[in-house]
Amino acid sequence: MTNTHSRQGRRLAILAAASTAALVAATPFTFEIASPGGKATVRASLVGLAFAQSADAVTLENVTFSFGPATYRIPRLEVMGASLSRADLLALFDKNASGQLPARLAGLNIKRAATPELVIEQDVGGGKQIATYRNVVMADIVQGRVGSATSEGGTFKATGGKTGPSSGTVGRMAIENFDLAASAALYTESPAEPGAMRPVYGSVAIEALSFTDNKGVEVRMARMAGKDFRARPIKGTWAEAWRLMSAEADLNNLPAPERGRALTAVADVLGAVQVGSMEMTGLEVRDPKNKDQVTGRVARIAYTGTAGGQPADARAEGIDVTAKDGRARITTIALTGFDFTPTVQALRTIGEKPLDSLDPAELRKFAPTIGTVRFSGLDFDVPNSSADKPQGKAEKGVAKAERVKFTLKDVEATADKPVNGIPTNIRLAVQNLAFAVPQGTKESGFKELSEMGYKTADFSFVTAASWNEPGSELVVREVSLAGTDMATVTLRGVLGSISKDVFNADSAVALVALVNATARNAELTVENKGLFERLVANEAKKQKRSPEELRREYGMGAAIAVPAVLGNSASAKAIGQAVARFVAKPGRLVVTARAKDAAGLGVTDLMMLGEPSAVLEKLDVTAVAE
Repeated sequence: MTNTHSRQGRRLAILAAASTAALVAATPFTFEIASPGGKATVRASLVGLAFAQSADAVTLENVTFSFGPATYRIPRLEVMGASLSRADLLALFDKNASGQLPARLAGLNIKRAATPELVIEQDVGGGKQIATYRNVVMADIVQGRVGSATSEGGTFKATGGKTGPSSGTVGRMAIENFDLAASAALYTESPAEPGAMRPVYGSVAIEALSFTDNKGVEVRMARMAGKDFRARPIKGTWAEAWRLMSAEADLNNLPAPERGRALTAVADVLGAVQVGSMEMTGLEVRDPKNKDQVTGRVARIAYTGTAGGQPADARAEGIDVTAKDGRARITTIALTGFDFTPTVQALRTIGEKPLDSLDPAELRKFAPTIGTVRFSGLDFDVPNSSADKPQGKAEKGVAKAERVKFTLKDVEATADKPVNGIPTNIRLAVQNLAFAVPQGTKESGFKELSEMGYKTADFSFVTAASWNEPGSELVVREVSLAGTDMATVTLRGVLGSISKDVFNADSAVALVALVNATARNAELTVENKGLFERLVANEAKKQKRSPEELRREYGMGAAIAVPAVLGNSASAKAIGQAVARFVAKPGRLVVTARAKDAAGLGVTDLMMLGEPSAVLEKLDVTAVAE
């Protein structure tokens, strides 16, 4: 009996001890470790740690750590297939651990890490931003590079600061080839020299992004994706740069040393990032509170960086702005060959100088290379603002102000190859600006077009010139104006003695250099495409005469008047005869002039010669009417 009771007592004691041990082992405990940007708090249990060691898995609870400008909170983190021990994993965030964090991350190998929730908090511009992501999974981490990272979606909100409260949601997110070590280096390392760019992200994709700002304006985006993100550490670390750039104070009101540091930080970050490509699709902006019901849509926004000899390219496609009383559409806006390197370099040199104290030479250094800007497929139909204003009693026969309606095939502007901040290669072209000609109007220009029978007007013009440094000349490739079913006028020429001083930041030096410019040659071409016939017919109708009679009169007048005005020289008479033939049978008129002196005809020469006849004596002139 005694033995039986003794055995039962021992069994109860063992059971009690086992129960107590199990309770202790299952009870979570909390510990803290220091990280480079703050601290990490980890809550775990002995059971979880023992299982982790035996099953090659680690489960941590309530993990909190700071990295760069943000604080990360993870309620539960499951790590599978780690090459490091639990102690080594925790040491990743320990500032007292041997070796730098990027180097320790570079040795990290994990099969899978997952959390049901990730919360990221950061202070921006005097306010707080909080983003929460659901079901975050990182897989195939090899030597600190994450093969893939995904999130099923999330929410974000901002409070305080200048922008006030705002919120939004995001759908599925996916990242491939994310280099943890390179990312850590950006925020923890401050090298003496910038060093080479390193890949940080292979690709990023975000779906179903929506955002509402503090005024109720809603922004939606179907998808955003990018590839080949590269970056490098900067002097002072990225964490410090973001802190300086997010300051609320106006740069001009900051103390000089802090303003200089902020501008340098902006320059450093801009010069330390490269993006291979970026694309956003299905962008929509609307303001439910706007009485005009304005909605903006953009089908696609894309950016491609400089690569393989191809210039950088940024574009927006399928732009559509609608309202209850109008619409505006643009097929494409494209910017190609731009370069902000000069601006970035200038920001680094500004130091502690007030922005409003910079002289013209310093301001020119900030000018970026524009490259080529192009707008295609414009179609506008909007109310005429002048029609909304009181016009008084309308005059009889005068048309009411109409809506502003026009289409435009292309607008292209090129400004590149800068010298001292001034582009030396420029081109501005407008192709097919078309609109209805108001009928019955008394407005000059439109009135004449209407009288000549034009129902629509369609204009194009081009201005293109470039500086040839070896020849010290400005080549005017084309200055032209064309109207469909009207006429085309084109001017080409070359100006000589255009030295580099013309682009000097000192306006006095530039002006002196410009005065020394000479005209070497010029060519003027006028091609009739129906305007002259309508002009003569309209004038004949007013004078109650026949068009043929009026044309003969104009031809005879040109043959006499042109030489008289130009001085009756041989050149003047040749020009007069060519103009007369053109008037008699309008087709194509070409007038060329070349300076007899190889150096050209200078500005001072023109001022001294004065009379047209004296100028013509210095030129070889030809005129041909076809």
